[in-house]
Amino acid sequence: MDTSNLSLSALVGRKLFAGEDDALARLMLGAYVLVADARPFIGVLGKDGDSLLWTAGGAEFCDLLHAHAPREIDTAQVQPRSVAPLRLSDVLNRLGVAPEEIDDIADVIGLLDPGSAVSYRHLLRGREQRSFRLVLFRRRDIAGGHVQFSIHEMTGFERGNAKMREISRQILAAMESPFSKNDPRNLIALLNKVENDLNDLFSATDDRQIAIRANHIATGVSAAANRLVDILNAIDTDGSDGGHTGKDRVNESCPPSGIHCVLGNDWQGTQDLILARVGGELALKGEYAHAVRSAHEFVSNSTLIFIIAPCEGEYYVLSGPQRGEIYSSIPDLVRGIEVGVNSRHGAETFFSSLGQHENQTRFAVAGENMEVWGRPGLGMGWQAMIADAYTQGVDVRAMFHGLKNLWLHMQVLHVVKTRADVQEVRDALLGVIQKIHRRIAELKVMAQPNAGFPRKIRERVAGWFQGARRISDETGMVLDVRAPEDVLNMNIVCYGGQMEDTLSELVRNAHHSGARHIFVNAGVKGRYLEIEVVDDGRGMSPEKLAQAHKVIEEGRFDPVLSARPGGSGYGLLGAAQSVGRFVDGQLRLEPAAGRRGLKVALSFRVT
Repeated sequence: MDTSNLSLSALVGRKLFAGEDDALARLMLGAYVLVADARPFIGVLGKDGDSLLWTAGGAEFCDLLHAHAPREIDTAQVQPRSVAPLRLSDVLNRLGVAPEEIDDIADVIGLLDPGSAVSYRHLLRGREQRSFRLVLFRRRDIAGGHVQFSIHEMTGFERGNAKMREISRQILAAMESPFSKNDPRNLIALLNKVENDLNDLFSATDDRQIAIRANHIATGVSAAANRLVDILNAIDTDGSDGGHTGKDRVNESCPPSGIHCVLGNDWQGTQDLILARVGGELALKGEYAHAVRSAHEFVSNSTLIFIIAPCEGEYYVLSGPQRGEIYSSIPDLVRGIEVGVNSRHGAETFFSSLGQHENQTRFAVAGENMEVWGRPGLGMGWQAMIADAYTQGVDVRAMFHGLKNLWLHMQVLHVVKTRADVQEVRDALLGVIQKIHRRIAELKVMAQPNAGFPRKIRERVAGWFQGARRISDETGMVLDVRAPEDVLNMNIVCYGGQMEDTLSELVRNAHHSGARHIFVNAGVKGRYLEIEVVDDGRGMSPEKLAQAHKVIEEGRFDPVLSARPGGSGYGLLGAAQSVGRFVDGQLRLEPAAGRRGLKVALSFRVT
């Protein structure tokens, strides 16, 4: 091993300005510390696309690497080092990846152009029901464009997907089961009966018969809605989780891993061991030069955003658009990396917590939803990694809650008395039936093994208010929607029906809180679509409002928040999570101006 010191000016090929060497040294040291203790397994491939020139990290699945790898793999090594005898195919084999997948990965690597990055087309399945994500990037360097890679543990996300499928199966089974021992009806059969009865109602001409038939159908609809609430409460009591919450995203398959392969007990100690001053210039000590240089090159070329905070008041961005920036406060860091306006408070809270425990979350960065991992680092510091969101959380419970609300829309039949009434509600009822069938079909798809998520579609903003208008008509509330035509005509990519469900839920809750007037204002502010729903109902007490904020922040429902007897209390959380699936989406609650009422503000970035 070459033990001669390597000056930083020689490393960059030019004389450094005063103070520039110190900043560069901190960034290089930050890269070394970060990758040495990284959760993903990372490395650089040789020109053959398989041999490993350098590796580091692997804390996420060091158990598999140790148990199934040859002696050359040592994730607890004192420093990252070249492991030339090892190959990427060997590592994937140790993780339990199928041979045909390994061959396909080799083909993908061979097709990578310089400067191109790719996340392998799907998650890799490995031993012990573990899942991995492989990210590849071919450098533009003169040496031939070496490919660097990172392998990430995704088992926690996959467990969320498994929960989604299981909840879907439970819901469908419950919908096909009898209401009770004494009531053999089930929801699927009842839906078919309601649909047939509606067809008879639409063809009826005698007002007396219309009133009788409408009331009969409405009674069945109420029974169905009550049954849906029972199913939802049973799922909640069972403790199952219907979507991707923060808990789901934490990788429960691996215990928290501490600092295990970095020299020194703190930032200053590591710096003293690795850096030297030779002839007035900062230099890397020879025995560490290759490791530090390799780490810095990897991080600098990474498609991920790496951040390290060696101590309070120093926050280094090691890669990404802001590479090389050093910030003096977390709020400055959050603004500097372009965290979305609605995500900033959550991002500041997240980063502030990393000195105490590891965590994962999702927030918007530079106009895209991103997955964010973080954990404690040297001393009192921490480190974090930001990557494109690989998964799109879908809350099955929220979808089911929306299904229940669709049934509630049909309770308008209670006020249908004449042929004229039938003509007025006919199209709306047919639309509701169609949406119920679509929602059930989506649940059936998500209940299948290896199910994906529902596809996003384009919806006009004007269509989002249809359900709210129906509730207004049913209840006699005054709904005043104020929005410019260009806003109502906007086409937004989203999960079909979820925003209509969200606004319907807010309006229905307002009705149950005693509201008589609801004002909805929609407009575009900068890059954000903002919708405010303000009612004149009873509002929330300060205690209940604080509990609602906690529910939204933690992603855990609370039946106490239900606005109506027998409710699940899930509607508000479901609404917040639906909005949160948009880029930088946020739902906020606050008292309405004056003595009464509640204001719910929805905001998300539009592209």
